[in-house]
Amino acid sequence: SGARHSIHPEYVDAEVRASRQRLGTPPDFVLLHNPEYFLSAQLQRRVPIAEAWDEMYERLISAFSTLETLVDEGVIASGY
Repeated sequence: SGARHSIHPEYVDAEVRASRQRLGTPPDFVLLHNPEYFLSAQLQRRVPIAEAWDEMYERLISAFSTLETLVDEGVIASGY
């Protein structure tokens, strides 16, 4: 399908800003869609489950930090 999925902070920032441009207004809310894809990919690579969860939590913290910054900047209107 050509669809991409990432919760990397730079990707989240770029996608939210592009969405705002397409909408012509700040989105009211932004959701992270299927962050567990990362966990699934790690498990397929046979990364130990505890390590995979730890890394996923770190990535989620970074993604949410990016979303907080976008709210502070007015790129997202209300929340995430």
